[in-house]
Amino acid sequence: MKRPIQNGLFLLAFLSLFTLHSADLVIPENNFTPLPLLMPLINALTPLISKEETLPALKELQTLNAQGITTAPKSLVVDTLMELEALLEEHHTHIPSDDDVQQLVTELTECKEIAQQADLDISWECSYGRAPRPPQQAGNLQNPVGGPNPAPEEISTFTLPADVNITHDLHVGHNATITRDLLVGGNVTVDGALVISGGTTYNNDLVLQPLPPHNTIAIHFNSNSGAEIARIYTPSSSTTGVVISTDSGITENLRIDNSTFVNGNLAVIAPTNFAQLSMTGTTGTPSAWDVISGNAGDNLTIEETGVSPRIQMDGPTGPITITGDLLVNQGLGIGSGGTGGLTVGSTTLAGTGSLRVEGSAFIGTTTGDVHIGGSSAPGDNNLLVDNTSTTKGSTFVGTTNGGLHIGGLSNPGDNNLLVDGNVTTTGTLLTDLGVDVVEAGPADTLAIGTTNADALIIGNAGATTTLTETLLITDKYATLNKNGAISSASNSGIELFENPSITGYCKTSVDRNSWVLKAPAATHTLTITPGNTSFTVDRTIGTGEAPTFSGLTLANNGQLHLREVTINGTNQVNLKAPALLSADYTLTLPPNTGSLNTVLSTDGSGVLTWVDPGGTTSCFVNGGNSFSGGPTASVGTLDNFSTTIRTQGADRISISNTGTITIIPDLTLNSNLNLDASTIITKNGAKFIHTSGGAGNFFIGSSAGNLCATGIHNTGAGNAALANTDGFDNTAAGYQALATTTGSNLTAVGASALAACTIGICNTAVGSQALRNLIDGSNNTALGSLALFLALESENTAVGHQALFDANASNDNTALGINAGLNLSSGDTNILIGQNAGSNYTAESSNICLGDPGVALDTSTTRISNIWNASVGDTAKVVGVTANNQLGSTFTQPLEIAGNVILQSTTTFGGDRIQQHATSLVFGTTAGGLPVNYLGRLFSNYYAPPFYNMDLDRFFLAFNYRDITPSGGPYTYETPNPAYGTAQLSVGPSVSTGGGVCTLATSPVGSTPISRLEIHEDGTINLANSNLILLNGINYIYHASVSSLFAGPHAGPTGVVAINNTGVGLYALSTEPEPSNVAIGSYAGARLDGGVGNCFIGSNAGYNCTSTESYNIYIGNNVTGTTGESNKIRIGDSATNDLILFSGGAYEVHAAGSIIPSGQTRISFAVVNADGTLGPHTQDIVDPFRAPGRPAGAWVVPFQNFSAAPQAVATQDFGVSTPYNQNTVIGGVTVGQVVVYTFNHDVVPVLADQAFNIIIIGTN
Repeated sequence: MKRPIQNGLFLLAFLSLFTLHSADLVIPENNFTPLPLLMPLINALTPLISKEETLPALKELQTLNAQGITTAPKSLVVDTLMELEALLEEHHTHIPSDDDVQQLVTELTECKEIAQQADLDISWECSYGRAPRPPQQAGNLQNPVGGPNPAPEEISTFTLPADVNITHDLHVGHNATITRDLLVGGNVTVDGALVISGGTTYNNDLVLQPLPPHNTIAIHFNSNSGAEIARIYTPSSSTTGVVISTDSGITENLRIDNSTFVNGNLAVIAPTNFAQLSMTGTTGTPSAWDVISGNAGDNLTIEETGVSPRIQMDGPTGPITITGDLLVNQGLGIGSGGTGGLTVGSTTLAGTGSLRVEGSAFIGTTTGDVHIGGSSAPGDNNLLVDNTSTTKGSTFVGTTNGGLHIGGLSNPGDNNLLVDGNVTTTGTLLTDLGVDVVEAGPADTLAIGTTNADALIIGNAGATTTLTETLLITDKYATLNKNGAISSASNSGIELFENPSITGYCKTSVDRNSWVLKAPAATHTLTITPGNTSFTVDRTIGTGEAPTFSGLTLANNGQLHLREVTINGTNQVNLKAPALLSADYTLTLPPNTGSLNTVLSTDGSGVLTWVDPGGTTSCFVNGGNSFSGGPTASVGTLDNFSTTIRTQGADRISISNTGTITIIPDLTLNSNLNLDASTIITKNGAKFIHTSGGAGNFFIGSSAGNLCATGIHNTGAGNAALANTDGFDNTAAGYQALATTTGSNLTAVGASALAACTIGICNTAVGSQALRNLIDGSNNTALGSLALFLALESENTAVGHQALFDANASNDNTALGINAGLNLSSGDTNILIGQNAGSNYTAESSNICLGDPGVALDTSTTRISNIWNASVGDTAKVVGVTANNQLGSTFTQPLEIAGNVILQSTTTFGGDRIQQHATSLVFGTTAGGLPVNYLGRLFSNYYAPPFYNMDLDRFFLAFNYRDITPSGGPYTYETPNPAYGTAQLSVGPSVSTGGGVCTLATSPVGSTPISRLEIHEDGTINLANSNLILLNGINYIYHASVSSLFAGPHAGPTGVVAINNTGVGLYALSTEPEPSNVAIGSYAGARLDGGVGNCFIGSNAGYNCTSTESYNIYIGNNVTGTTGESNKIRIGDSATNDLILFSGGAYEVHAAGSIIPSGQTRISFAVVNADGTLGPHTQDIVDPFRAPGRPAGAWVVPFQNFSAAPQAVATQDFGVSTPYNQNTVIGGVTVGQVVVYTFNHDVVPVLADQAFNIIIIGTN
């Protein structure tokens, strides 16, 4: 049954309270018990199921597995294993191999042992690759194997070999898992997922056909661990071909359709000394080409079949040889990649990016020309370059005797370029070494632009032009920024460089209103603004300087320094304006120095005067002062602002304008906190802790006791517990327990226990939803979850899960056991004892069922299970029932039998006998006479004194003891054999209430029975303080030191035991601890010696705590903790476990796979409605909005106050019956937001707006 999500949120909030006292919370990755053999075991045994066998637990678990859910409650897994065990026991003869049967028995036993020892949920590995599909018809396949299970009479021919060998076709209509070999002699059709862990052999076709709505199908190849290595799949049903991917279908590494596409490297590797890749056209072999690798792959040749190589590439760094002419119709780039050059006629290779020509290169003689960058004629013997001529490397013309002559036949000279005509370029002539003249004399001149140039431009815009020597300017003015655009002279002028930094300058300011001057040796600048006759010096003006100003402005929050007398030092008083002013203002100093202890005060217009502190103003003075305004001094505001008290620069106490008080950090009290009797502590606007109403009330929980006005002696703990009560003597513990009652003398323990009870009285409900729907009935008792769930009447008693579940019109019934009286809705005065006792009754009355489900229409019938046809191996007597319902086997009156009586074997009747009051039914233990051999006694004695919790009319089953106290006393008893001790089982009425009670008593030799175990009328079991339960001679369960309890081999210390300790499990708390520790699990807290207030749950939990570690909470197997630590919370082993905060079924919320960093935990939650509006939520979560590009079903939920990216869990809104995460998906979590996708409930879900809950867990 699905539990409300809200309960989980309050549990998270409760866990977070522990971290508010510097406790670190360590959350693991999971918290369930793995059971890897479960699904292989199910797959092996499922074929044995006949049509008549239902196996509901197995069916439910297979449904979870088919939905991709791989965890289930322990109870469901245990029930499934019990069903599998019965299935194997019933049909094991149909498995031909005894070894296979024994293997299945071994695996089943191992699974049961693991499941029984599990604490929480159990997980397994999913046994299919994708969601299940409906079976497909086998088509034209002949004799398919699969489909429905064989009929019972066909089971004898069904085999379960180690491997699967199918000689005909195989048709799988659902999912299948084969853990060993598969041999198929025919065709194979798979409609679901087929997982084969062993070898596979096919003697015919393997047909893979997707079914709508799917249009692709894939073959997955997994590693030994189950991780996908590669897959082969079809792109879609409308696309032919096949795709191979090595990253789960993200990249199409190889696609084969009309063409072949390779995404990645293609390696052709041959086992011999070369590999060959052939490319053949449609005309066949004559036009075929081969790409062949040489020996050991050192070279690569491209050749036509039967012809020598046309292109040969030697080694990774060797040359490339081209046989034949090289025809280039487009551009030819040599060395463009940064390596390589072009060599013509030389055996010496050109350098990187170079052209080497062996001999002269003649371009044109009388009419030849070279035009680079255009198609027009450049003129005879000319070199014309339309754009930039750039040489990044060298052009080699000749080596020892050769040059380049353009426009003539004369020798240009070695390594020279001789141009008879002009060198014309319409672009830019670029040279790495500059332009110079041949050195001819002491004053060689380089003329640039002397003939046609109107202006000489050196340098491009934004670049720096460097002159290494003196620049002589013959004009009277040096013009900078000539022809510059409007406002382009910003930050312009002259700069001085000194190796290689700027040391001085004269330039304009950025806004062009000022000149900024700096001398090379100076550290400060002078700014002159001619427009307003002001200047700025970026240094302090010393006291030795005496400038005069008509007005002085200290810019950029500048300071006015007033120094002391020079002989006293260099200390100074600094005055400056605030960093931010809303307007100018003037302060006028007072005309004198004022008197002692006076302070400056302003009149609001800037005129300052000297006044006494606290005199004309209402202010507080350090150390205290007096006020004349009244007996109470007030601190606060008169406007719509809050008041804050700060220490050390941080806010400590804040009072908002509405009166809300915020204390930062947590409130710490160093003395008692006395609350008025009428104090009410609220949470989110609802009462949380209070004692409202009359005397003796106490309520804790949101809305608990919310409307109590006059009721007294009420106790309510839990959300909405006793929310509406005004009665008295009520006790409620649990969510909505007694939420609506106005009655009295009611007790409810458990979520929603007696939740609907309004005026009923004297009802007791213990268990989740016990007496959930009772409104005005009285005197009912329900113990167990869902006990008397639908009951509306009175005087019913139900003990056990779902006992008298449907008793909505029944009275005076008593049911003890799980599902006892489950369907009884209107019958009265029935007594039903045992699991499922009377479960067949719906309206029957006055029946007694002991372990029997009863028969419909029974009336005044007594049914006891396992009596009919039971074998009696010794002398037996007839038991008779008198008209007043008395039982007996000795008859003083004739025995009346209405039907036939069949007495098998020998039957002896010893005559009439009536057991009178205070007499005994005696049993002899061995042959012999009284009293030493007749030690067994059944007796009663009205006159015997009260025996522990029982009054007079009681009944005894005793060994070696009989109470024979006469009327009026004295107390007298007999023990037939003084060499023995005594033992006695007593049943009778309670001394205090008259209810039925039971007592088990024993004694040592020579004494009377002492009570060891007492069962009271309300089911309370009382153990004697000295009880000790051993297992194989070892302490197993014992109660010590008044309030300490230990259960498990070697649990608890062997010496003196401290109080208030609880240890459950092997060696739990086996070393002497101090008081108030709890350890549950093998070796939990086994070495703790001196610590107090610890809680260890799980195997080896707290094992590293060996001395005074205190107030720790460790939950999870192997959460051993750290020696010496205290006040810590650890949940799970972070190296091996995931934390699942809520578990127990398919409808629980799981926070899977998350580790929250240590620190103070922060937990927020919200209910988001289908339209995106917020329902109940914490203040950290703000209004959601739709994810960009998504029309529906995608929401971005912003949040705040988390220091790092937290963990988040989302699930459908409360009340929507849907498996976990089937219809909600977390899309991603960042520091400030989480994306949630919601889907509808169709067979193939699509994005749709749905209400959902979200929980966010992280650190502050």
